[in-house]
Amino acid sequence: MKTYFISDLHLGHANCIRFDKRPWETAEEMDMEIIRRWNRKVRKEDHVYVLGDFAYRNRTTIADYTKQMNGHIHLIRGNHDKRSEAYESCFYEVVDYKDMVIMADGVKCRLILSHYFIPFYNGARHMAFMLHRPRYFKKKALIISTTGGVSAQSTTKALAAT
Repeated sequence: MKTYFISDLHLGHANCIRFDKRPWETAEEMDMEIIRRWNRKVRKEDHVYVLGDFAYRNRTTIADYTKQMNGHIHLIRGNHDKRSEAYESCFYEVVDYKDMVIMADGVKCRLILSHYFIPFYNGARHMAFMLHRPRYFKKKALIISTTGGVSAQSTTKALAAT
């Protein structure tokens, strides 16, 4: 089992193709390719933490997206995530903020997950790492694999083939 972290998929959001300079013509094309890349990387037993903005202005239902995607999807709510039972029931877990411990290369790592940057988060002075939507960093998606370190990549490249 692996653990992954990503943010700002914005499935269904046609405008983000232009805003984020994503390489697709339509939201449908973008969605299909993101899901294809996701499933090539993520296995059924893996856990993926989406740090907000899973989908926005989408025509496809959230359930239709999540049923196609491998892994247990944990949603850390973002400003574009709906607060409804129908939306939230499609995820393994939905929270605003998460304090967790993972093993990375045999070392315990405490992580604080949020869509928003919190300058004085719980554990900041005790070697905890905060993962958040990189709003001020050119919309990079942060991915951490518990077996392979940390890398920041653009959302469109984040799930590229290994």
